[in-house]
Amino acid sequence: MSHGNARLTPPGRLIMVQRIGSGRAVAHVAAEMGISRTTAWRWWRRFREHGPAGLVDRSSVARSHPRRTAALRELDPVTGTVIRARRRSAERYEHDHPGSLIHVDVKKLGRIPDGGGWRLHGRGERPNRKRGL
Repeated sequence: MSHGNARLTPPGRLIMVQRIGSGRAVAHVAAEMGISRTTAWRWWRRFREHGPAGLVDRSSVARSHPRRTAALRELDPVTGTVIRARRRSAERYEHDHPGSLIHVDVKKLGRIPDGGGWRLHGRGERPNRKRGL
């Protein structure tokens, strides 16, 4: 769907095809409207094929899906028969109490000695020879 300030809203497309239909060159009308010649020809062709209904926005979803995967099929645990399952976008995990599943990644980015650095022990407790460069 086009926004209100778009170059070619459905009323703007109608104006464009009316200008082309009056005998003006497609390239000149496209330059006036600030669009490419390819886009102008596309809308002109849709208008010729479908009339004013061809100027309305349509869905961008493909009309056919020749390589679509088959629907999920699972076995019913009680009867053992094959049933059609609903497709789920994500699996949901529920736990007994909040915080039961906590995952923490730890990566050592600095040269912090084992047992903590100066923020924990202060700057003066480490000898100068162990302070690095």
